[in-house]
Amino acid sequence: SGLFGVAAAGGESRPVTQKGKYSHREPRVVGDDGDFLFLENRYGAVWVVYLGHADGRPQRELTQTNGGAEYAGGQLLYLRGTTLVAQPCDIGSGQLSGEAVPLAERIVRDPDYGIGAFSVSGHGDLAYQTDRGVGSQLTFFDRAGKKQAEVGDPGGYTQVSLSPDNQRIVSLVDNAEGGSDFW
Repeated sequence: SGLFGVAAAGGESRPVTQKGKYSHREPRVVGDDGDFLFLENRYGAVWVVYLGHADGRPQRELTQTNGGAEYAGGQLLYLRGTTLVAQPCDIGSGQLSGEAVPLAERIVRDPDYGIGAFSVSGHGDLAYQTDRGVGSQLTFFDRAGKKQAEVGDPGGYTQVSLSPDNQRIVSLVDNAEGGSDFW
């Protein structure tokens, strides 16, 4: 669906983005003029970052990301693969400029919702979580909680499902491009 806004004093909500073929998600207010960032998922692990306006002006495409977008201090922060980058951004004109500069590598990302584990305050304080390469270890336990066996190598496993006969596991596993593969 599109995104909706409501005045700080309350009242009726109104659409601030036009519903299209794809859903709009993760709005982030930038500044005091009703401008906001939001994401639109079109390509699986790739999200498009848009600048929207509460006054109904047309939204503007800024860039693509593999996991969220934040704005602080004239910089747009977003993921390229699993690398957190910052790029100069003029919210008034809706334009990126210069080159994106890497800030941190191996940022953890939720493959279901496309959101990277990072956040930045309006003052520029940055918090993020990295995958140190250890990942998680698939492990069988009995009903009493006793460890039975480890399966496979440690990795970025998500959405793990065990077969009815307990002989196979299917899981999404993080890949180097910032997406996931079925294993």
